Amino acid sequence: MADGITNRALSVGVLPWLRYYLPSESKHRLFGELSAGGVLTSSHADGGISGINYSSTDVSFAGSAGLGYSYFITPAVGLEGLLAYQRISGNHDSGSGALSLNLGFRIYLPRN
Repeated sequence: MADGITNRALSVGVLPWLRYYLPSESKHRLFGELSAGGVLTSSHADGGISGINYSSTDVSFAGSAGLGYSYFITPAVGLEGLLAYQRISGNHDSGSGALSLNLGFRIYLPRN
């Protein structure tokens, strides 16, 4: 809070993804991934010295496409890296894109 200004923001999104693993019996697997969805962002600022209140709601489209690598420690746990291009466009702008590198692990649910 600077000069009595209070800011609040909330973002909620749904971005389902689709992943295809290249066929292999090895613990090393390459994959492609696509995701697309929407993000709703609501923000509100209260007054401060100027006494001006501001409120906005923005709906954005988010999508990404990338290539990745997984090393399966067990059949249900994999260490992975994903290099992806992400694009976001909303009500108030023409959009922006970025290249991202994600590292982590994933736990897979059994098939049956």
